[in-house]
Amino acid sequence: MTGAAGADRTQGAKAGSANSVTVDGHLSLDGIWRIAEEGASIVLDSDSLGAVESAHREAAEIRRGHPVYGQSTGVGANKTASAAATDGSWGMRLLRSHAAGAGREASTREVRAMLVVRLNQLCLPGSGIDPEVVRALAAMLDAGALPRVRIGDSVGTGDLSALAATALTLAGERAASAPVEHHVKFGSDSALPFISSSALTIGRAALLVHELGELEDAALGAYALSCAVVRANIQPFEPVAVRALAMPEAQEVAARMGPLLAGASWSPRAIQDRYGLRAFLPRHAVVSRAIDRLSTQTVALANVSQENPLFACGEVLHHGGFVQAALAHELRSTLAALAQSTTLSLSRIAMLNDPRFSGLPAFLSAGPEGSSGTIILEYIAGGAAGEILAAQSDVDAHPVVLSLGMEEDASFAGTLVGNLERGVEAWRRLVAVELLEGARAISLSGTSEGLTPATRRIHQAMADVGCQADDHDLQGEVDRAIALVSSVAQVAVREAQSAHEH
Repeated sequence: MTGAAGADRTQGAKAGSANSVTVDGHLSLDGIWRIAEEGASIVLDSDSLGAVESAHREAAEIRRGHPVYGQSTGVGANKTASAAATDGSWGMRLLRSHAAGAGREASTREVRAMLVVRLNQLCLPGSGIDPEVVRALAAMLDAGALPRVRIGDSVGTGDLSALAATALTLAGERAASAPVEHHVKFGSDSALPFISSSALTIGRAALLVHELGELEDAALGAYALSCAVVRANIQPFEPVAVRALAMPEAQEVAARMGPLLAGASWSPRAIQDRYGLRAFLPRHAVVSRAIDRLSTQTVALANVSQENPLFACGEVLHHGGFVQAALAHELRSTLAALAQSTTLSLSRIAMLNDPRFSGLPAFLSAGPEGSSGTIILEYIAGGAAGEILAAQSDVDAHPVVLSLGMEEDASFAGTLVGNLERGVEAWRRLVAVELLEGARAISLSGTSEGLTPATRRIHQAMADVGCQADDHDLQGEVDRAIALVSSVAQVAVREAQSAHEH
């Protein structure tokens, strides 16, 4: 992974200790991953909390002299209706009215990602929220007392249902996965500020960026293995040819491919290979660019106050910056980049099965003539490609009209995150099939002669997949290959790091 995403992975998170992450409004993707996936504990930054406390007092002063949407008024089309600031039930009533959802229940990792993103955003002084809410949210996350929230009920202007359900859990009105020790009631000063965020969508995007980075590394390993099997012409990675692409990302990808192909001693089978080999770099560079842009946008959103209204510079600002148009664009662009690469993945898998390119029996079979061998793997790969193609959608270009016509636009970023989750799962299957085919081809050849040192290590990483070459049930190999994608990604990362160090 290159650019901002790759830098995030190497820099790591600001940590209080090896097993904790400091949350202060400046959180990295690695920090989100460690908290959401690995269960790292939370350290709230005292200076950030001090700024939140000051902002809360300032917001109270502003409310005394100015109407504030959702705090002294109703919400949506009810914005002209007054909500008495002294009404102690207003905040809780607002949360109860917005907490219903109908989609699937979010997983533990998704909920934790949502909570840490929202906590980090609230550590910035734009919401004017009561600092007790921030402390309670941190305690909830640290204790693993997670709310039950639904996915699929957001139009990309705020994850209202999920965050309102979280607030009711913090208030003790809904059950958590473990006892919530620090209950907090939401007044009119904190209810809307708490739910005015797309934290669930952003958290899910952050998890996807991490997975996409791993798959990008594994895809490089799979391609290198295929090159070794079919004796590809690697001239497309010569510096002059790389510069001809006029893409900085192409030069970065080529630099990472260099260690994987270093030491190639084979004579190319063709002057010009099929596009599955020859056009890999321009296609993969587009994927790399898309992942980096998605990473940059996701990190930016996790580290900014977007609440409406926004308290800043001694005044209250009513705005529309919470519409996740940029995130939706990057999500759709990433899906489009993956879709463009599927044809070339299928081409390489077909070449591995073709004696004209592999020099091995058709479908890598050692059985009697006519044996099917790995033919079903082409169907699995084709199905995965279909999933990626089907996940593409321009839903963000279409409106939805809500709240008596007050809200007539939607980014559908949450929908697009779900589509990308579907695409990422399918890409993992596609990469796994290419790795399985490449490893089987090398095992069937009976020699590792001609492999580069790196592709030899990739083949070793795939050793657990097995190499039985007669017709048999391939389900076990497919499942193991999918599980080994992460191991191949680690090999590719180590090779790149080692080459950089030397």
